[in-house]
Amino acid sequence: MLKTKVVNKKLPESKRVHSLKELVSLTVCDAKSLKCVSRECSECGVWMLDEWIGNLNVEESVEWMRWESISSEKGTRIDLRRIKESVGGSFPFTIGRIEHGFNVRPDLCAVQNTVNPREYLGRIYTDSLVHDEDALRLLIKVIGEDHIILGSDYPFPLGEHHPGKLIESMDDLNPKLKHRLLCGNALEFLGLNASNFSSTNKEDTEDEILGACSNPH
Repeated sequence: MLKTKVVNKKLPESKRVHSLKELVSLTVCDAKSLKCVSRECSECGVWMLDEWIGNLNVEESVEWMRWESISSEKGTRIDLRRIKESVGGSFPFTIGRIEHGFNVRPDLCAVQNTVNPREYLGRIYTDSLVHDEDALRLLIKVIGEDHIILGSDYPFPLGEHHPGKLIESMDDLNPKLKHRLLCGNALEFLGLNASNFSSTNKEDTEDEILGACSNPH
């Protein structure tokens, strides 16, 4: 079975599996939960194996991506709480070309997926670390202002010296949008309340607390 072969090539010997059932058991919180098995649980999924899998070659990546998706009567549904690092790779910037390939060459681009790639927009979160104003504007337009989370590149050295400086410096972004990009979206994604951070004054409003995101001091 291709999926188990791909995983076993990368998993430590002690973690190797011999059936799809064993493979699924590594990626769900509760094998008896329909929500977990149908990939609707926000606490589990194939991303749990990412640190074991490591780098895949092209063939392995294709099989892994197919498994990350789950087929349903309505098409393919993917984990809605997945963050794609490196601003989503090329996807936000080449979605037109990707969609065109899906429409005109379904024999090549729609073999394992019958859902238009554009429909995944609004389901994917990316980071904001583009180092370019125009790129960030396009990212906001394509991915959505409520699906972009401040990126730092930590622990690697290619981040901003002052995380969030690009966002803060852009005059065409209104204060509310800046707050969302700097911390609001991250708090919502993690299910956290801003009042747990930045302030000890219980009378502060949510907007005042979020406003602290743009002021590291």
